[in-house]
Amino acid sequence: MVKNTGGCRAKGLARKNENQQMSKLRMSECPEEKYAIVKKIFGGSRCEVFCDDKIGRQGIIRGKFSGKNKRRNTISPGTIVLVGLRDWATLKEGKVEECDILEVYSAIEIDQLKQRPNFPSDFMDESMRDIFGSSKAGKKSDEFVISIEEDIEIRPQVLPEDVVLMETGEEIDINDI
Repeated sequence: MVKNTGGCRAKGLARKNENQQMSKLRMSECPEEKYAIVKKIFGGSRCEVFCDDKIGRQGIIRGKFSGKNKRRNTISPGTIVLVGLRDWATLKEGKVEECDILEVYSAIEIDQLKQRPNFPSDFMDESMRDIFGSSKAGKKSDEFVISIEEDIEIRPQVLPEDVVLMETGEEIDINDI
């Protein structure tokens, strides 16, 4: 056991120093599991998600991702998650459909997901732009604008023989020295 070096919650944090192990990447296994992007956090273990079937739902953050387990499973707007639909629940008129958050993906896992053939990567990119807007830094421009200006005369500056031009652009008259 790690020695307690004092401080508030130091012993509890010392136990968390284990290396992050490579675990199996969880994929959508059935039609009731959808990939989604978190749009907004409401609080009280609820958030708004936008699923890959283009329907907005209210996601319920399970106890697995809250409390002490929140450290590596931080849910914020823009996070890609796997949600489970509630096919057993009845949908009330005027209410938003609810779903459970099953998995929170890290940046490394998202890169691995994008290489899978059944992951909707084009939908995720489009919906990220729709939800959060496109930035000027994200836009790629391969256009070159070439303009030709004619009728420009380039005349060299003629200085008298007794005037010297310094590197800084300052003129010095030799007669003044």
